[in-house]
Amino acid sequence: MTLDSLKNFNNKAVDYLVNRLKTPEYRGQHLVQHYRYDFNIIYKVLKLLNEYAPNKNLLAIRTTDLKKRPILIPEWKDYTLLCKKVKTEIGKNTEDALRKLIFVDLKRIGFINTYNRKREQNDPYLKRINAFVSLTDDGLKLLKCKDELERSFLIGKNVDIFLNNCIENLLYILRNSELQYIDIYEYIFFMTAINFESSFELTIDQAIELIKEYRKLSRIQRKALINQLRSIMITKKGDIKGFDRRDFDNWKNEAQSLFNNFLKNTIYFQLTGTNYIKIMLSNKKGLFNDKDIILDRSSQERQLYMKNHKINKKDGFELHHIIPLAWATNLEHFKLLDNWKNMIYIDAYSHRQIKQQIILESGKDRDLKLLDYLGRNKEIYLKNIENVLYNYNNKITMLDKNKKLREIK
Repeated sequence: MTLDSLKNFNNKAVDYLVNRLKTPEYRGQHLVQHYRYDFNIIYKVLKLLNEYAPNKNLLAIRTTDLKKRPILIPEWKDYTLLCKKVKTEIGKNTEDALRKLIFVDLKRIGFINTYNRKREQNDPYLKRINAFVSLTDDGLKLLKCKDELERSFLIGKNVDIFLNNCIENLLYILRNSELQYIDIYEYIFFMTAINFESSFELTIDQAIELIKEYRKLSRIQRKALINQLRSIMITKKGDIKGFDRRDFDNWKNEAQSLFNNFLKNTIYFQLTGTNYIKIMLSNKKGLFNDKDIILDRSSQERQLYMKNHKINKKDGFELHHIIPLAWATNLEHFKLLDNWKNMIYIDAYSHRQIKQQIILESGKDRDLKLLDYLGRNKEIYLKNIENVLYNYNNKITMLDKNKKLREIK
């Protein structure tokens, strides 16, 4: 059996999947480490780290595997004690797992910083030797936060940054299309390709259409497809280690870690099922039941954008929340962000470039530009008509609204 044999399903979504799986980078967005934990564990690790390195002080950690260098040097003493306490608190952990897995995710989420031997911050997405760690401002804020709802919002914001707008994409799909859930296979097959620069890259609307096409398959057909993929995509002896290996279960497990470890711990979502895990909008705290935040509110605000800017829908353009909904700090903030004045209609290529560019500023003439609030990512320049569609008469209103929203903490 080969990948091409799957085309017998006569389904456009399956055809897309076949072509995707032939590429070395078929996995798409790789976001989390394969370590089973939830935010209760993360909270406990941060709390213990604050005991050994309070108020953002640096803690020296192991720089080599325990097996390679079992001898304990004095500067690692507190780290070893921390690891023992972590193991006692969460029931599992090793000195290597903490620094190579948990600390990697915590750095990318934004709750800790990592440093080299010169005490200079390391880039969490580059392979560097980490010699020290410390809590960040958000890490301390999470520990000091007593309100469960506020803590959930803070987690959501940091996780969305960490997950490259994954939460924002899910909110868009579940609030603006007829799809009431996304199952784990739909997520790995289609959503991991959203704005992932590759031959199989999808816009968010294209992903929605492919999910609808995929659901045209009967339940029996979908089960058969997954079983066939599992038998085709299996690592064989002699395969080169790396992402070019075909390993279906490993691919699924990565998404399962994402669902179980991160997304279910945000205020926005809930999970159902075991093997066919589904993610849907949460019914807790009344977030999507409140009359001011009802499911179709986002659609209404999008229609208002089109009306107030006097533009029509155009192929290749997508409506984007300048400050993501997932960055809300509370329910009232969520309502303020879910407003047409916090939206911008831009071309798909520009949309793909957005990471943390939430600052809206004027460009030349009627152009606009988006800037990274931390200054780490390049600015995104939006030429009027070519990259952005809006009514120039609303420009000051948009700029003022953006400034006011950014001032909310």
